[in-house]
Amino acid sequence: MKYFGADQLKDATAIFELLFKVLSCGALVGGGIWAYYQFQIGGARDWVSNMSIETQVLPYKDDLRLVVVHVKLKNPRPTELDIDRSSGSYKLLVRKIPDGLKSGAVIHEGEGELIAKVDLFPADGLVLLPNSELGDMASVVLPAGTTVAFTADLEFANGTKTKDGKPDHDFVSVSTITQVKL
Repeated sequence: MKYFGADQLKDATAIFELLFKVLSCGALVGGGIWAYYQFQIGGARDWVSNMSIETQVLPYKDDLRLVVVHVKLKNPRPTELDIDRSSGSYKLLVRKIPDGLKSGAVIHEGEGELIAKVDLFPADGLVLLPNSELGDMASVVLPAGTTVAFTADLEFANGTKTKDGKPDHDFVSVSTITQVKL
């Protein structure tokens, strides 16, 4: 069995110290690159919210139907999305699609008679944690045979100004059309 001498132990210690210093420097450089990617290239300060909307029509009373609307927000980012009521809004708009339109007529989002406006914004603000999903529900009683457009809209001030010097807003919106069956 061969034992290390004092000189060999000093050499091994020096090699390990050098290796430790190189690895430490590499970790600092790697951390810096990761931070640069997250905040500059990857846009960690930016926000994204995927929104979806689903409807379900249920019998209610006589010729009235209960339309249940599910709005889902999903935060796919690794950062928290935090919006307070003073700088944002989260609403559901219900608009009646006009009857008697001719073939080829185009109905733009936001057109039609406003039937209901539902405030979905929580009183204490909206917080979407990283990679989380939030579901909201609203119900509207409508007469059978009508066709309605539902639009869910999340909007908030982003802290910048427009070219006119007014506060700029970011938003995400989703719409669907539902026929309230007889």
